[in-house]
Formats: sequence, C-alpha cells, structure tokens
Amino acid sequence: MLMRLSGSVTVAALLTAILYYSLNLLIDTGGTPVFTEAPPRIIPTIHEYKEPEKPIHERPPVRPAKPVPPPIIDFTGPTIDRPGPPIDKPIDLPKGDDDGRPAWKERDRDAQPIFRQEPNFRNITQAEYITLQFDVRPDGSVDRNSIEILQATSSKLERPAAQAVRKWKYRSKLVNGEAVWQRGIRVAFKIAAPE
Repeated sequence: MLMRLSGSVTVAALLTAILYYSLNLLIDTGGTPVFTEAPPRIIPTIHEYKEPEKPIHERPPVRPAKPVPPPIIDFTGPTIDRPGPPIDKPIDLPKGDDDGRPAWKERDRDAQPIFRQEPNFRNITQAEYITLQFDVRPDGSVDRNSIEILQATSSKLERPAAQAVRKWKYRSKLVNGEAVWQRGIRVAFKIAAPE
C-alpha cells in the first residue's frame, strides 16, 4: 500500500513539473512586455443630418368624439297621502328591556363559531373518535395553550385535531355588551370506518 502511494505521488509530481515547464515555454515572450499602451487614435467623423422627406409613421389627426346626450328618464316617484311626523319634536329611542339595558346593545351570548377547518385524519382503518376541550379568547381566537385532549381512541388523532382547532375563529362571548373569555368549549370528532 505504501509503495503504491509513494509511486503515485512521484508520478503526479513529475507530471506537474512537465506541465509547468511546457506552459512556461508557451507563455515566454523573451522579456518583452506583452501589453503596451499605444496612444489612442482619433478618428475624425462628420455627420450631416438630413430631414426625412416623409415621416415614416404618420398618424391621422384625432377627431373628438361627438358627445352622446344622456338618456331621458321619465320617472315619477310614489306619492304618500299621509302626513309625516312633526320635525320639531325629538325622536324617542326605545327604552330597553326590564334589566335596564338599552335595546340597541347586543344581548349576552356564548362564543359562536365563524370558521372551522376540519382535521385531516389519515390512515384511518377503523371507526375512531376524539374529544377536545379549549378556551376562546375575547378576540375570538382559540387559546393554543388551553387545548386539552379529553378522550381519544388513538394517539394519531391528537395532532391533526389540535392543529385544526387552533385555526378556528369565533364570535366572542358577550357579557353586559363586552367581549370576555369563553372557557371549556368541548368538541368531539367521530370518524367512520372506511368501507
């Protein structure tokens, strides 16, 4: 092994030396510089400009379009024979419900789903199910840290279900007209066995 290595190194060194000297002979100029700067040559040029006899691309003059009169619409609106309310009197807003809340304020409500993406369950060979619990923030997004797996027939369902629930959006829960957290929303996915 050592003999082969030393022999190949010797042959490589010999070939390198031969190539170096042969290229040196090709490049050798005999001591004279290869590139010399010559003074720039000035070539006198005179150009006479001639007007073309006819323009190459002549466009016809643009004529303004004749204005089109607007269509005449004969419309007579409906007439009301009843007199309207007096203008000098202020308008009374509705008083509200028995609890004192004005009628135009939204009532209390639980969080309502706006957008739900279905989980992408793969390689399901039998009927399975998974139940999750999570919280909804006041802005309507699902709190990622609150997602909890309550029941699952297989651990391979947990990740796709949690990823889908993270993307869900809700109308936030309202209490006294203000958005608050909705805690403990439960959802179950039941996957039917493929046929």
